[in-house]
Amino acid sequence: MSTRPQAARSAARRLVAHRGYPLRYPENSLVGMHAVLDAGARGGEFDVQVSRDGHAVAAHDDDILRVSGENGRVTQMDLAALTATAAGEPARFGDAFAEVRFSPAADMLDLIGQYRGVHAFVDLKDETVAAFGREAAVDAVLRALAPTDVAWTLLCGDARALALGRAHGAPSIGWVFEAWTRTARRQVERLRPEYLFTPAARVPAARAPFWPGTGWRWCVYDVNDAATAVDLFARGADLVETDCLPELARALGDGTGSRPA
Repeated sequence: MSTRPQAARSAARRLVAHRGYPLRYPENSLVGMHAVLDAGARGGEFDVQVSRDGHAVAAHDDDILRVSGENGRVTQMDLAALTATAAGEPARFGDAFAEVRFSPAADMLDLIGQYRGVHAFVDLKDETVAAFGREAAVDAVLRALAPTDVAWTLLCGDARALALGRAHGAPSIGWVFEAWTRTARRQVERLRPEYLFTPAARVPAARAPFWPGTGWRWCVYDVNDAATAVDLFARGADLVETDCLPELARALGDGTGSRPA
């Protein structure tokens, strides 16, 4: 038997599926997350906005135009309206996913929970924090996701929102940041998150750029080719987040270093 499938599965353990499987499916969709989990993902990330009536919804943008082709904002729509609104990214996929709708965050977590040993990363977006305030935004997410046995981490770019999340019962937290400054380093020391998420384009060129510390793991996002992933792992990254987890896992497993088309 070929060892390549085994190598790909092993590689997948260090990868996080960014918004599900957006290379092939609409982002933050149940169908996309289902596909990437079937392909062996061990970590799945999805974004959350909060609806006008206080429900956490799987969505990256507050403005729904990009994914629905319609006008509206998640934070100004009720959950019932959102779950009836198309979210199949017609600009990218045409009518291929015309049946896809916005999903409650709880449904996304329930799906992830059907796959043993998968860790969920739930990214609370700054637009929702701005629209409702930190406490209401964080509580909406915790209310939606608290009744679960799935291991999950609250992500956010707002450090104060993360601190509230920890105080209110989030099982773990991850700070999403871009600027590698002394101020950011001090913030990390104060916050003590379990995870740090940062974009590949902002990682310093140093041989070992990742700040040492106890209690946090590094995840670098926007990584879609094996050469970049290998370099980041060699320099100290714990995880990389990708739009094309199955393809990247195969490339890492067979050593081709290829970039998915």
